[in-house]
Parts: sequence; C-alpha cells; structure tokens
Amino acid sequence: MVGSKRAASSASDSEPTRVVLDEGAYLYRRTGAKKGRWQLYAYVDGDEVKQSTGTADLEAAKVIARKALTAARERRARGQSARRHLFADVAEQFLKERVGGEADWRRLSEDEVRKRKFVRQRMVDYLLPYFGERIGRKPLEEINSAQIRAYAGWRQERRGEMVEARRKHNAERIAQARERWTKSARLQKAFPNVEDYLPSDSLGSIQAKVSAAAINKELSILRAIFAFAQEKGWARKNDLPDVENVKIGNSILRNGFTEEEFKKLRDTARQRFNDARDEAMRIYRQRFPQSLAEELLGDQWKQDATAWSRFVLWCAIDILAGTGMRPSTLVRLTRGMVQSRPVPEWDEVPPEWLATAETPYILTGLTHKGSQRLREMKRKWAIVPEAKCWPAITRLLNARPQAPDTPLIDIQPLSLNKAFKKVLRQCGLEHTGDGLPRSLYDLRHYYITKALLAGQPTAKVAVNTMTSLQMIERHYNHVPDQQNFEDFAILKLPTTRRRSSG
Repeated sequence: MVGSKRAASSASDSEPTRVVLDEGAYLYRRTGAKKGRWQLYAYVDGDEVKQSTGTADLEAAKVIARKALTAARERRARGQSARRHLFADVAEQFLKERVGGEADWRRLSEDEVRKRKFVRQRMVDYLLPYFGERIGRKPLEEINSAQIRAYAGWRQERRGEMVEARRKHNAERIAQARERWTKSARLQKAFPNVEDYLPSDSLGSIQAKVSAAAINKELSILRAIFAFAQEKGWARKNDLPDVENVKIGNSILRNGFTEEEFKKLRDTARQRFNDARDEAMRIYRQRFPQSLAEELLGDQWKQDATAWSRFVLWCAIDILAGTGMRPSTLVRLTRGMVQSRPVPEWDEVPPEWLATAETPYILTGLTHKGSQRLREMKRKWAIVPEAKCWPAITRLLNARPQAPDTPLIDIQPLSLNKAFKKVLRQCGLEHTGDGLPRSLYDLRHYYITKALLAGQPTAKVAVNTMTSLQMIERHYNHVPDQQNFEDFAILKLPTTRRRSSG
C-alpha cells in the first residue's frame, strides 16, 4: 500500500507543471493543487493576461487557452485592453478610485459624503450580487440588455423575500409579547392596553415593492461603471449594452386613508391622550392634599411624558392631515414660523373652529427637496393649513409658551412615528389593503388625495404641499379617474310611469 502511494506521488511529480503555449504565453498549474487545473499566463503587447482553463486535462486546456489568447490579441488589435475585465473587478476599482473610503471623505462636504455612501451601499448590496454573482462572473462585454432589464425583477424578488421574512419575524415577536402580557398581572397593570406593550413593527417604512425611482438610481451607478471602464480602455462603447431606466409610471399609487379611517384614527389618538391625561392627574391628586385648589392641578399633566407625547401626536395628526406637509418638515417647524393672519369674513368657516383658533395661520416650511445642487440651502415655502387644523396649532402654541426659535413639535420624528404606529395598530389600520405598512407619511397622501377629489387645481396642491407638479401627476393620477367615476355614477335614467289599465 505504501509502495503504491509512493509510486503515484512520483508519477504526479514527474508530470509537467509548465507548458509553453506560444511566444509570451504558457500554461501552468500549482504544485500540490487538489484539482490540478491549468492556468493561462501571457503577455499581449505589454498587457498581462491571466485566466483559468477550468480543466486538468492538458490537451483540453491547450484548446481553451489558445481561444482565450486569440480573443485577447483581437481585443488588443481593436485598441482595448487584452485582459478580460470582470464586472466585479471593474466595480471594485470604481469604488476605489471614484468613491473612496471614509479616510478619503474627511474634506468633502456632508452632501458629497452622503452621495458616496449611497453609491457604495447600493453597489455592495445589489449591483455586485446581481451582475457579479447572480448572472455569473462575466466580463463587461458579455453582459447583455436582457440581463439588465431582468435586474428590476430580481430587486423586487429580493424585496419580497425580505418583507415576508420581516413580517413572519414580527408576527412571532408580537405573539410572544401578547402571551407574556396575558399571563402577567404586573404587565397588565403597567400597560392596561395591550397594544401599548406590544413591540413596534420592525418593518418600519419599508415598502413591499422597490420604487422605480430607486431602481433607476442604481442603474445610473451601472452606467457610471460602464463609463469608467471606457475611460480606462477596458471596454468599447459599442461592446457595452444600453442601460434603460425603468418606467416611472409603474410606481405605487398612493391614497392614504379614507374619511372613515381617518376619523377612527383621530378619535383613537384623542382618546389615548385623554386616558393618559386622566391617569396623570389621578396620580398628582394622590400626591397633593385634597385641600389644594383644583385649578393649580390643571396643567400638571404636561409634566407627564406619556400624556405630553400623546397630546403632541394628537395635534401632529391634525396638522399633517390639514397641511399635507412631510413629517420631516413638521419637526423643523419653529414657533416663529407660525404666523397669524387677520380673520377673513368667511361664511364657510364654522364658528366652533374660530372659537378655539381666533385667527387662521400661515406656516413657513423648510425642506431640502428640490435643491440638489444647493443641498446645504434649505428652501422656504408658505403653507396654508386647512381650517380644521387651526385648533391643533393653537393648542401647541398655548400648551408650553416658549421662545420663537424653539420647535413647535418637541418630540423626535422616530418617537413620533413609533407612537403613531401604536395608534394604527389599535385601530387595525397598520397596513393598507395591499399589505403595505402605514406611517405618518400616509397623512400627507390623505391630504393630497382629499384636495384633488375636492377639485383643487393640481398646481396649487403641489405648491401647498412643497412638491412638484410631476410628482403629483405621477403618484396620484388615479384620483381624477375616481372623481370622474363618482361624478358620472350618480347619473340616473329618467323613470317612466306606467299607464293605468283603466
């Protein structure tokens, strides 16, 4: 047995590990390699060419190597690099030279750093896994248009798998938390409403489908990689496929809430505030003697974190639903940006609104949207709030009088959205009919849809909600169809009277 092993070892040692293929080109294999595959190594007009033949058979390796060598010389004759450049290699070099790392970003502006982080993240998470692995490790010139078109479908598959896994995980966490609450008297006392104890939906604002705009941003990075390869002389423009954007018209249509859903949502938020306020006042009354004047206890609930946060959320719901502003704009709103206006003689304004808010308001919103070239400069917009949300603005202004430069909403956006998720869950409105998760942003969709259905001009709605006319037409183009249906559906044929037989 030992003798046979030594004979096999001596036989393998006697086999060649290097074979000359042509002038400046040879085949080799590493000594002791398990698979023993032959590798091509050559110089073509100064360009180094390395390629595996994928086989341990010498004669088959020679045929494969000669074809690869001929292709390399043809590429060189056309003015290209003789070496085949895989997409993964080109992408890595692109990241190194054009994007850089954190050490290279120290002197860049905040906006430029944000853009480069975005490119690196999309490259690592999506472009490299698809074009570098999913379709195979291919050179740039072997990537075709069909594979690029299939990229959008692959992204949707990935998103669907992720959303399904998140939902399953969330369902398990919520079921476990509900069981703990049911078995624990201590938890039931601390959280009378089980919805307040259940964990938040970790799916967050992730949509069930990737938007066309997001995919197009990734395709723009792909175009930049192709352009980089052309500059380096690694590929010719005619050898690379065209990269066409996904049609924006396939974006998700947005509705927000129906009137019944919004009423249920608002009433639930107000009731949650009332419950927290009453509980806070009960605790304060226990701490103070009965002889203490009741009016001194009237505002003590504002010191309670739960009662105050629910009060702010109740007001924020009214303001977002009555202005259509983005939640990020609302949290940037300071008291100095709220301007009162003289009371106009409007017959359509109910007196009960003016009883709470004696003057209407004009809000000054700040946004970075639409200022791509001047990201550091915030754009100012004048927002006309709907009369229904005047009382909410007045409540916030009077609740804690402070300096003009202090925020109108003194709660962080993340905490505000988490509190809103609890209200949605208690109302059974956590997801849309299509299974999409809801958030504070859906109040913006509710306002825009309601304004369009009321017959407001699209241009005016776009201005008051701090967006473009194109965005309104893109995401709310179903609203005119709905309005036309409602207008024409009420038409009735004239009824005919039957003649009496007498």
